[in-house]
Amino acid sequence: ALMLLSIISVSLYSTGVTQAYPYSKTDIQSSLDWLRNQQNPDGSIGSFAISSWVVMAIAASKEDPNKWVKNGTSIVQYLKSNVNSLSSCTDYSRFILSMVAAGEDPRNINGVDLVAKLESFYDGSQFGDPTLLNDDFWAVMALISAGVYKDDPKIQNSIAFIKAHQTASGGWSFDVNATYGPDVDSTAAAIM
Repeated sequence: ALMLLSIISVSLYSTGVTQAYPYSKTDIQSSLDWLRNQQNPDGSIGSFAISSWVVMAIAASKEDPNKWVKNGTSIVQYLKSNVNSLSSCTDYSRFILSMVAAGEDPRNINGVDLVAKLESFYDGSQFGDPTLLNDDFWAVMALISAGVYKDDPKIQNSIAFIKAHQTASGGWSFDVNATYGPDVDSTAAAIM
């Protein structure tokens, strides 16, 4: 829903139309139409990473991303055909979220167990780079969306890691040192 709101905001801004939230069904449909017009012949919309976010936005709007087809290839098929290009903790998290949103089993995407791949980034207390928080935010969301129980020690330890790095102001940054201070996006992701 947050990604859909972001995409809608960008598309409304780019068209010069502004309106207070909540957006009407017409506004959402206009944004979806704009996105559909951006779909490339290979099924993608923007880059590989952006295509994952778009799948989540499509699903959040109650449309089926599997039906977003260009030249016989859906955006979901495009993503699945490029599963081997994933490399980082955040790549796997984003991809799992998009596959769950598309109704796919993240434990078997073209024979790849994305959940196991993401769990391989766990170091005993947190996911991914120990100097970053954003990889933990997204890993927890992705694993829970994939059916990993919230009481799983990996989830609980990562949540403790996230909580331990809340700033005095109450927000979160993308990194443990809060290099640029807390920000709205990181705080929203931490809360989710």
